[in-house]
Amino acid sequence: MSNKYNGYTNYETWNLSLWLDNNREWYRAVNEKALGLVNDVLTKDEEIEFLKNFIIDLVQNDEPKIEPSFFSDVLNASIREVNFREISENIINEARENLAFDLKEDRKSA
Repeated sequence: MSNKYNGYTNYETWNLSLWLDNNREWYRAVNEKALGLVNDVLTKDEEIEFLKNFIIDLVQNDEPKIEPSFFSDVLNASIREVNFREISENIINEARENLAFDLKEDRKSA
């Protein structure tokens, strides 16, 4: 039986990806970072790793401060299940596709 959820590793990964797409502040920050990384002289694996760490920091900085309890344990367990690398790889691939498209369009207009 597959534990995949809407094409992602699991529900937690899909849910964070959804929030990254729909939270304007997070969306802008992550996509600007991704575009900066793909314009740099890094390997694709380095781009993914840098973006993964950026997203982890973004999530951790926005994490609500709650007293230790059942609810904090469940929240933390859920966050540990997120496949940050999968999300980062998807975003880097999209940024690379956008960059390639932009370069192709620039060549057409030149």
